[in-house]
Amino acid sequence: MKKMSPMKFLQDADEHFPGHRSVTFHSEREGIRKILGDLEADVMETLWTVGSASVREVRNHLADDRPWLIRPS
Repeated sequence: MKKMSPMKFLQDADEHFPGHRSVTFHSEREGIRKILGDLEADVMETLWTVGSASVREVRNHLADDRPWLIRPS
């Protein structure tokens, strides 16, 4: 898949995910949060920033602001 901006990817969702369910559009929010929830947006922003990461790495990154995300011992 060629690299494209996150907003372009979401705008072209029909092309990428035929038959996908409809989404709620929150015009009052900024950027990808217009379509994604806060946690979903934070996960995607983390991946777009670092390039690639394991689930554990993303969880550890997000746990700094979310005490309810338990880090493994």
